[in-house]
Amino acid sequence: MSTVPELAGLTVEGRAAMSHAVNVWFHADLSQYLTHRPGVLTWFVPSEGTAKLQLLTLICHRPFTEFVLVLRYDPAVDDISTWGIDRVRPYVEAAVGAAVPDLELLGIAGTAQHDPTDELLHVMRVILSREKEWRAASDGRL
Repeated sequence: MSTVPELAGLTVEGRAAMSHAVNVWFHADLSQYLTHRPGVLTWFVPSEGTAKLQLLTLICHRPFTEFVLVLRYDPAVDDISTWGIDRVRPYVEAAVGAAVPDLELLGIAGTAQHDPTDELLHVMRVILSREKEWRAASDGRL
């Protein structure tokens, strides 16, 4: 179960682990590729032959040197605890579209997508809207 619903005392009813993703946290200077199109999220579909054909999501944490790359995986086939730099490099380079010689792997973590109930989704929307209001108030925008 997700940490947020668990902390809120909510249980998830519905199909568990509909799909899995791995978060690859890495350091590399990608400024030459991203400074002209700054953003927090960038999506890529690599061409065949560069990596498994799938949607990759690149999340920028520290412009433009620290990122998390999110990609799908199958835990029945892949044990992500064994993944190292050689395993993730093709995915990172597929997202970048070029070699990344200074790639440094900082961490790997798996996640699972569940099928939550409508009640849980409603509660999560309320939590997120309250957080948005709090952030706006703390910034002096309310």
